[in-house]
Amino acid sequence: FPVTIIEGAILLRYLKKNNIEFDALFIDTGSYHPDTIRFILDVEKWVNCKIQLVNHLQYKTIKDAQLGKGYIRDGLKISCHIELIDSVIRNIYGHRPEWDFAFCFTKDEESLKKFDTFKSKMLDGMKINTPLIDAGISKVACVQILLESGIRFPALYYHGYNGNRCLGCPKGEVEYWQKIKYDFPDVFNDVVDTEDRLDSTIFTFKQKNVPLDEKIKLAFKQNVLVKPVPNLPFDLIFYNQFKYLIDD
Repeated sequence: FPVTIIEGAILLRYLKKNNIEFDALFIDTGSYHPDTIRFILDVEKWVNCKIQLVNHLQYKTIKDAQLGKGYIRDGLKISCHIELIDSVIRNIYGHRPEWDFAFCFTKDEESLKKFDTFKSKMLDGMKINTPLIDAGISKVACVQILLESGIRFPALYYHGYNGNRCLGCPKGEVEYWQKIKYDFPDVFNDVVDTEDRLDSTIFTFKQKNVPLDEKIKLAFKQNVLVKPVPNLPFDLIFYNQFKYLIDD
């Protein structure tokens, strides 16, 4: 449960409360905010379980995967996600084909669509379960449960991000990258360098590469960027990030 780390925590809690035996795995891309480890340790105490970190045998960060595959993004193909997430899951299944796999998708329209896409990429015969969907648990319910637990959310939420993505995630939209440039300039500059080295970019226009720095400058001129969000109390973040779910 990398990006959906909150839902992952609730999935473990749900399995534990229902006396379902499990092995908890967290796919570590090597590129998460350092506070992610603190959150995992807090969840281990809360659920009373051990969470095992698993990673790619060859690529240790998203930059490693990008340089190793020779591209960042090719249409819908994202090299780091294919190698560090999808291939790791398939590798686990190859070693443990008898396992039932439980993933932390929730009972929300967006999550259900992601689940359909996810299933299409997995191997035939893999036993996939979605306990939170089956129980009718939504994303906002997961947030509320975790708020009640007293566990401090991952640091990126307090800086206005709406998920615990890798720092420098190629799936991020232009607003995400404007924030990364402001909050984590070293990460931003490193990605700009990787784009230049590979002649491969995150953004394209009419099938032509658009370098990240150029995209940010263009968006700034067009007035489409959000103002950087300072460190905020979580009750305000909760309202800003999840109010659309509450309204539903």
